[in-house]
Amino acid sequence: MAMTHYTIAIDRPSTHMMNVRATLSGRRGLLRLAMPVWTPGSYMVREYSQFVQDVKVSAPDGTPVSWYQEDKRTWVVDTSGQERIHFDYRLYANQLTVRTNHVDDTHAFICGAATFVEVEGEKESPSTVSLEMPEGWEVTTPLLQNEDGQYQANDFDHLVDSPIEVGIQRTIHFEALGKPHRYVFWGEGNWNEEALIRDTIAVVEETARHYGGELPYEEYIFIVHSAKGIRGGLEHLNSTVLAWDCLSFWPLSNHEEFMRLVAHEFYHTWNVKRTRARILGPFDYSKENHTKMLWLHEGGTVYYEGLIPMRSGILRTTSWLKEMGKSVHTLRSWPGRKHLSVGASSFNAWTKLYRRNEHSQNSMISYYLKGELVCFCLDKWIRETTDEEKTLDDVMRLFFERSGPPNAGFLDEDVAPWIEEVAGASPDAFLAAYVDGLEPLPLEETFSWYGLDLKGKHDDLGEHGEGASLGIKSSASAGRARVTFVHEEGPASAAGLQAFDEIIAMDGLKVSNTDLVERLKDCTPGQVVELAFFRRDRLRHLSIELGPRPFDSYEVRPKDDATAQEKQRFEKLLGVSFPDEAEG
Repeated sequence: MAMTHYTIAIDRPSTHMMNVRATLSGRRGLLRLAMPVWTPGSYMVREYSQFVQDVKVSAPDGTPVSWYQEDKRTWVVDTSGQERIHFDYRLYANQLTVRTNHVDDTHAFICGAATFVEVEGEKESPSTVSLEMPEGWEVTTPLLQNEDGQYQANDFDHLVDSPIEVGIQRTIHFEALGKPHRYVFWGEGNWNEEALIRDTIAVVEETARHYGGELPYEEYIFIVHSAKGIRGGLEHLNSTVLAWDCLSFWPLSNHEEFMRLVAHEFYHTWNVKRTRARILGPFDYSKENHTKMLWLHEGGTVYYEGLIPMRSGILRTTSWLKEMGKSVHTLRSWPGRKHLSVGASSFNAWTKLYRRNEHSQNSMISYYLKGELVCFCLDKWIRETTDEEKTLDDVMRLFFERSGPPNAGFLDEDVAPWIEEVAGASPDAFLAAYVDGLEPLPLEETFSWYGLDLKGKHDDLGEHGEGASLGIKSSASAGRARVTFVHEEGPASAAGLQAFDEIIAMDGLKVSNTDLVERLKDCTPGQVVELAFFRRDRLRHLSIELGPRPFDSYEVRPKDDATAQEKQRFEKLLGVSFPDEAEG
């Protein structure tokens, strides 16, 4: 039987290198071995083969075996009748993210897609992994060990979907719904262990209840990288990898943020890892895997990363209201929402979301961001349509029942009929307007339905009121205001100011970035200002007629005249009492 055994040796961790040997057995003839170009859950081609070096191919006795590199990710090996060969390579691992390898003198994080070569045409073949590492290091992975101490993978997708963390670790075991769970920490941090475990159990229990009460695994692992200045998460079938700033686990407001991340990645245990668009597994690791459904997979998960902790008693009501206001403000700050639908944003994740430039805010919108608010509005549409007998929760459960294991996933054309089955009415108009179209979301109306007001506000005012705007974003650069973004519909764009211009004076007076922001607060719309700036080191001047100052934020707060029915809707959505007034 064809079998692949991988040996990963970490003998000099301070060099950030891993030595990998793929021992291929039970095969003859030409073999094509390929390195994935992306990892599931992170929709960008990352070209993992860029980290490969020192490829060697040999028979068990050390005799060289003929091979050549065919393209950026593929090596062709002529076994010449050998039934067992070694394919050796080294990997440079010095990117500390949840989707790349990282090795130093305290640990090694092994991301499957960034580490293992696949024998083309044999995706279903099992494999095993052995680890050679410094003394005292521990191993954490969802892969199970066989009697020889090797870690077993059922197929290549299983291997890629099973992160491996080795090194100096701190492990916290706990039980939820009768099944074992554990946190495995690399690094130190200021987490509150009691609150962390208590609230994680609450997230596990509430998410399981949301999906029908059962946990779809035998054990779950939360791997946490705790270091200064990092943040992120990546879902796996029975585990997740979380990255968090080591000093940002506590106080309570930071803990709430971290628990939203925990809730997000854990929700993916169902939504993406088991409930999925058909294209998202089994995977083609050689190229982009396009789907229009990331608005539901990722945006829907953002929506529930707020609801699950609220219903679990973890988040304060004010925290949920504040985060919803932030989402609305960000959405309305991006002109790109008028050019790219959230369905198209999903499809183009590979070239838009993860490859931003100074024009991105004008041309695209995040499916995480808009997807959250689309799901918020869709949930209200379902509740209103069914006289509050059904909700988006029912839709998510139906998707899990219809497309989860052992089913093959769902197709785009399944979405509308399945929603209609729950709602008893066609969602075609809603989906056409807000998922495939560019219609503004009915956010004020939706918040009001729950007894909430959505209002834009200016955080601070100048002497003349609300101030005025150039229609740009800028940052401090060597004492100047460096333009980082020009709003396509703003006064600066109309006058000809460009990204990367460095503003040095306004109306003849020198300005830093802070000065520019403060002085605009004391201006009025329609006022003409003279800007002096450098463009590629050449001094330029422009006259610009200022526009109205956009809102600095959006506030979501209880309506003073909220009806009893609206309050009841709020309580059904969030599982908490309607606040009598917004807390500070």
